[in-house]
Amino acid sequence: MRVWITTMFVLLLLAGCAGKEPLVYPVRGQYVMPAFNGAAAIIDHEEITGYMAAMRMTFRVDDPSARYKLQPGVKIAFDLVVTADGHYITDLKALPDSTVLNLAPRNP
Repeated sequence: MRVWITTMFVLLLLAGCAGKEPLVYPVRGQYVMPAFNGAAAIIDHEEITGYMAAMRMTFRVDDPSARYKLQPGVKIAFDLVVTADGHYITDLKALPDSTVLNLAPRNP
């Protein structure tokens, strides 16, 4: 009986950890520059509601070739994918110049 209870506990624990779907957040911001030889991008982003305040940070890019289409200062939209192992951005695209962003204030 004890072995059966232990086995069930372990199986339930493993089932709870396996197969967690990644969280995906739509984000807008301004492209600053590439980082880590193009594998990442430095971005000033708006608040990610329920996840993170507006700030400048480095994001790993799922398709590094996408950032070659961007110039520093371009306003962008992307999806932030958060997994158990970390996070990365995907579906990176330029926004119109007229887009108004709510970015964190920058110190000179």
